[in-house]
Amino acid sequence: MHSTFSGLKETFQKCEVPLERVAKVHVFLKNIKDLPEMEKVFSDYFAADSFPARMTTTTEFIDSDCLMMIDGVAYTGV
Repeated sequence: MHSTFSGLKETFQKCEVPLERVAKVHVFLKNIKDLPEMEKVFSDYFAADSFPARMTTTTEFIDSDCLMMIDGVAYTGV
């Protein structure tokens, strides 16, 4: 799960937007049983007092070894 959040962080860094500016994320899990672990990893990337709004859902992925996907919306400050 860290690789998914690292990928999100890298993408925003390429746009010169820190994770602190992320306003909302959508998290897609293959298995709902992974929710507690995802929440722990989530707190490694976002400060507890400033979590972005979040929607989490489960879904089947085309790629059978995909367990999680995430997308996010951030405020650029421009």
